[in-house]
Amino acid sequence: MEIGDGDDDLVAVGYLLLRPLERTSFLSSDLVPRLITSASECLCPRFPGVYAIDWSSTSKDARAEAFAKIGIPPDSQPAAREWATRAFDNDFGWPSVFYTRDAALEARRTILSHLGDARVIGVGVARDALDDFLESAAPQPLPGGGTAGGETGSFTTAKRREALAPGGRRLGFELLNVELGEPHHSWSCDNLQDHLFTALGVRTNAEGLLDRLVDARRCCEEISSGRVGAEPGRWLPFALVEYEAPTLAGEGLALSDRS
Repeated sequence: MEIGDGDDDLVAVGYLLLRPLERTSFLSSDLVPRLITSASECLCPRFPGVYAIDWSSTSKDARAEAFAKIGIPPDSQPAAREWATRAFDNDFGWPSVFYTRDAALEARRTILSHLGDARVIGVGVARDALDDFLESAAPQPLPGGGTAGGETGSFTTAKRREALAPGGRRLGFELLNVELGEPHHSWSCDNLQDHLFTALGVRTNAEGLLDRLVDARRCCEEISSGRVGAEPGRWLPFALVEYEAPTLAGEGLALSDRS
């Protein structure tokens, strides 16, 4: 389903530049596709991220591992780090959420054009669930005043209450809990698809997501009931929308590993 100019039922909570994850044997091949596209950073590697910001305290080994996962070779990492450090708080917010569709598309063209599977994904929440998300994602107040940490990119984007950008293809709804100020753990983290199919008869689509919001909400209620082991926090359905098909090559950094 294409997202149009008048489709304002979904409020943007951010845009992600990510690579799909290969399904593991932990997940059902009947309900989960071979390649998983998820808004959870636990599953799909993203660019940018804390690892790409020069002033972050990320260790050298952790930086190298994160860059390897997203597919940026060593000789291109200095340029990618310079870009991310400059773009932080302008194009994207903590830790790796773009504020606009166009910023994410430009980052893909500039940084990841050598990767054929890099995807720009808009993440949206139903307008009538926006306040629930904002309440759960807001920086937590401290007893003596102030807050524990600043706003995440997801919270900053969501509080603008803007519809998801038009022109994308809706992949479906993913079930995620809200933790650390953003959509965090996915139902795929705990292999909840099997339980929800057995308990509610809800089957995923070809993307491993749910087509209908009403089904996604029923599933979130089941997850929150305590009848199934799941990560703590508020569970909500988040729409995933893909913008512009990935290309195999194009302009960007002079990357040595073009495959």
